[in-house]
Amino acid sequence: MSPMAQAIEVYKTDTDRVEFSGRLAAFAVIQDGAHDEIYNGGSRVRLIHEHRFEQGWSSIIRAEWGFDPWFKDGTDAHYKRMLYAGAAHEKWGSFTVGKQYGPWYDMVAVNTD
Repeated sequence: MSPMAQAIEVYKTDTDRVEFSGRLAAFAVIQDGAHDEIYNGGSRVRLIHEHRFEQGWSSIIRAEWGFDPWFKDGTDAHYKRMLYAGAAHEKWGSFTVGKQYGPWYDMVAVNTD
């Protein structure tokens, strides 16, 4: 069970945008017809800032944290999933530097891709 991420624009002008978003996601294990508890299925909260400069350039800043809203281990078990910044151009594309976890890290192994 995972609904679409919900987003709120906190601040927006012609040149700036600040957005707060996230999602609650859960899964349950059912084994031999018995219901186990609900587990975290990738819940996260995100903060985005973008600023448009002249001549097609803009800045990119993203921060995202994963967390466990069901406190399975007694804490919210939060961790940084994304933290990066960069620049983008309408014609030339974008360049970012930072940390980003992908599906491989979250679901299979413990490597950052």
